[in-house]
This record gives sequence, structure tokens and C-alpha cells, in this order.
Amino acid sequence: MITATINKIYTSLLSEKRKLQVEHSVYGIALIMFVVHFVLVLLINQGFLPVGEYFGSGKTTNVVSTIYTPFTIILLYEVYLLVYYLPHSINIYLGKQYEIAALIIIRGLFEKLAHLPVDSPDFGWQDMSGVVIAFGVLILILLFLLLFYRLTDDKKQPATPETYSSNRYYNYIIVKRGISIILLFLFLFLLVYSLSALKDFEELYFDDLLSLFKGMNRVFFSAFFDALIITEVLLLLCMYHVSDGFDKVIRNSGFILSTILLKLSFRTTGLRFIYIVLIAVLFGVAISAVYRLYQRWGK
Repeated sequence: MITATINKIYTSLLSEKRKLQVEHSVYGIALIMFVVHFVLVLLINQGFLPVGEYFGSGKTTNVVSTIYTPFTIILLYEVYLLVYYLPHSINIYLGKQYEIAALIIIRGLFEKLAHLPVDSPDFGWQDMSGVVIAFGVLILILLFLLLFYRLTDDKKQPATPETYSSNRYYNYIIVKRGISIILLFLFLFLLVYSLSALKDFEELYFDDLLSLFKGMNRVFFSAFFDALIITEVLLLLCMYHVSDGFDKVIRNSGFILSTILLKLSFRTTGLRFIYIVLIAVLFGVAISAVYRLYQRWGK
């Protein structure tokens, strides 16, 4: 009865068909928000809309800053994909966490570029140094993410007998589906909770909405990654019902530590955030490499 209910809800919310529907909706919303933001910026810059009356300080009137809005929508879709892939592959699930962190960095770079004081006579290397370092570290993160996917390609992983023990493995998949459903509802709750902060503004300016998006790193993602840590601990315990292999225990334990590092990154900003993300991805790559070596030579 419980299994049938979980499967029914899962098919309704997290099936391949539903994923495609969500994908099309997200890209449509992102495009609309980009166009609206872009038009608003043009109208403000041309003096048709008064800065200060409805649109705050005018800090968001740089055209480059308009990219920030659709990126936030795509970032939320990546969170949905993280939940979607949880029952399919723990490796892709962790990779999606890294992708989310990378997208947050890219989104932040758009903001930095939009506010570079290039018109200032004092503009120099010190103004660009942080952006250049961030670009460099981001390239490293993306390269290590590519290496992570290469190491964790499920098709290349050697099959083990316990993978095909139908009863145990099926129950494990049902547990992962149940957890993914809970995570999806938590995702929606945290999203609504984050947006509910708008009620605290007596007068809502466009700047306030963008500031709310930026603050999601500290509120939305920090809380959601708390849930991911608990999820991975539960999956590690449930895995003992499927396999007590030392290699899988080490791999999943390492993934938990990597998620904890990502969680800590959301408490920081700037280059500290980027450095901690780099360490988290490096750790995930290292654990995956050790797991592959153990699969080849440890048995």
C-alpha cells in the first residue's frame, strides 16, 4: 500500500514526462523575466521610469544585471533536477549539487561585471583582480566537475551481485523515491518561505526583489543543503540493507562530507564561497577516484 502510494506520487511529480514539462515551463518563465527586467532597465535608463519612486536606488539599471534574473530561475530548476536524479543515481545527484554551486558563482560574476567601475579614473587591476581570480577558480571547478562525471559514469562502473538482488534493491529505490518526494515538498516550502520575506517591505522596490534573490544563498540554499546532509546520512544507513561493501560506505560517507562543505560555503560570500566550493568538488573527485580504484583492485 505504502509502496504503491509512493510510486503514484513519484510518477505524478518526478517522472520523465513531468521533468520535461517543468523544463519547458522554467525556460519560458526565465525568458519572460529576462525580457521584463531588460525592458525595465531600458525604460529607467531612458528616464521613462523614475528611480527612487518605484525602482529603488537604481543600482540594478545596468543591462548586464538583467542576466541575473533568468539565472536565478534556472538555478531553481537545477534544484528540481537534483531531487529528480536522487532515485536514479547518487553520482548525478551529487554532481547536480556541484552544478548548483557553479551556477551561483556564474550568477555572482554577472553581478560583479555589471558593477565594475570602468568609468572611474581610478579603475585598475585592484578592481579586476577579484573577478579574474573568480573566473580562474570557476574554470577549475568546471574542469573538476567534468572529471567527477568521468569518474562516476555509471555505465563504466563494474556491476556487483547485490545490485541485482531484486527485493533489497527495489526497496532501496522505493526509499529513495520517498525521500525525493519529501525533498520536493521541502524545496517548494523553502521557496515560498523565502518569497514571504517580501511582506516585510512597507514599499516594495525592484531592487528589493533582486536583493531577495541574492539572499537566497544564505536562507534557501543553506536550509536545503541541511536537508541534503540528513538525506545522505539516511541513504548511507539504508544502503546497509542492500550492500555492506566497504567501498560504497566510504564513497557515500565522502559524499556526505562534500555536501557539508557545500553547506558551509553558503554561510560565506565572495572568494571564500568560491574556494570552499572548489575544495568540496575536489573532495568529491578524490573520493570517486578512490572508489574506482577500490572497484578495480580492492576485490
